[in-house]
Amino acid sequence: MSFAELKEEVMKLTVEQKAELAALLHGWEDDDWDRQMKADAEAGVFDEMLKRVDHDILAGRVRELP
Repeated sequence: MSFAELKEEVMKLTVEQKAELAALLHGWEDDDWDRQMKADAEAGVFDEMLKRVDHDILAGRVRELP
């Protein structure tokens, strides 16, 4: 099934079914990837990268996205 077909089928759902689907999709925020990212952040895996980002910001090498 293509994404376009899936979207078409979702539009046919009742309000209750759409709410159930939304609740299911919202639950993805705590998947394995998210848990790993949180664990890595707590372990300091990103600290050096964040220091470089801060340095680049202070040096004026970063601009806001349009």
